Amino acid sequence: MRLSSFILPPPPPFSPFPPGCAIIRPPRDGGIRYRGLTQEQIRSVQILPVDYEIEYICRGNRVIVGPKVRKCLPNGTWTDMMQASRCCKSSLVSFPFPFPPVPRPSFIFPFPPADRSCAQ
Repeated sequence: MRLSSFILPPPPPFSPFPPGCAIIRPPRDGGIRYRGLTQEQIRSVQILPVDYEIEYICRGNRVIVGPKVRKCLPNGTWTDMMQASRCCKSSLVSFPFPFPPVPRPSFIFPFPPADRSCAQ
């Protein structure tokens, strides 16, 4: 038996960073769209790979205020984590354009959210 058959390969270089990013929680009244993953995979995964992007989605008549998409960075953090993402009530009002009303398509203009937790 040769001694070289007992020599193990060198360990991979040490990295102080995880190989991806931990799952993060969605905003209240919202969820996260995980592209390319099944419901079963989403339930079992705890770390997402570097460069993976998630997208926040809101329920009902709510819209995202703040970053809508976050990306996993090589240092194990998500982009824009210093800025919160919130699902805020949307007040959309349709006005005909131009004024006065004429039989033309309507345009939708967003108004500031009525929800105090979403006030800027």
